[in-house]
Amino acid sequence: MTLPNEVIAKPWWCQPSFSMVLVLALSLVLYPFADTARWLHQLVQLIDIVAVLMIVRMLRHNEVIFQSGWIISIPLMALHTINLIWPGITAVVIALHSVQIVFHSYAAMALMSYVLRDDVITLDELFALAATYVLMALVWASAYALVIQFDPNAVFVNPTNNPKGYVSFADLVYYSITTLTSTGYGEITPVSPAARALAMLQQFEAVLRNKDANPAAVFGDTVQMTLGNGSPRVRPLSVATLAELEPSQLLAIYRQRFGNPGRFAWLFV
Repeated sequence: MTLPNEVIAKPWWCQPSFSMVLVLALSLVLYPFADTARWLHQLVQLIDIVAVLMIVRMLRHNEVIFQSGWIISIPLMALHTINLIWPGITAVVIALHSVQIVFHSYAAMALMSYVLRDDVITLDELFALAATYVLMALVWASAYALVIQFDPNAVFVNPTNNPKGYVSFADLVYYSITTLTSTGYGEITPVSPAARALAMLQQFEAVLRNKDANPAAVFGDTVQMTLGNGSPRVRPLSVATLAELEPSQLLAIYRQRFGNPGRFAWLFV
């Protein structure tokens, strides 16, 4: 399996999903600084709106998914705009986080369907997988934020690492990514039962889902296939690849290599 010529000819920065990943990465970089100045907070919210538009744009591979994405994104962008103009309204914040969970989950599943729609590995699909990973982190961050709206003490941040004295959405994005990547520095701790339940669900997410539906596993397999230029030697092991094996040929190889133990070099320790 090799990359199509039109994909090889197109540089990585011109891939459709690259701009989406770039915007998502920019928002992640700016999140920690959003609490230091109001204009930075507003800038991050504007970038979030742009990210929503770019994500919907990437769902064009399927007309039904594309239209459904627009339907979900319109209230999300409206809530982002209201929160931008009139920040801090509790009902708006709760609705915003709720719709974010729905939209980011839907977008992550839609991007996965885009990646898995055929057997061809493209650079654009590689960028789409990276975006899916970020979206899953945002889903969990929004879920934690929703819990905090009902219980401000649901998540504890070490005072040394929290000079501002409250848990911001940037803190939750940071905690979500460290949990998703199994890093866990320990300065942020879920305290309430609801927050701990979410943390356990996020930690076991990769275990509960099968390998092909795990963004991290698919991302790693895609990188492996891309670096190996689609060579059969680097194909990830799966149920599909096992079905392609010829038992008679495997037995013949086994007998050729191990049929005569007299040729072995024995080492006794």
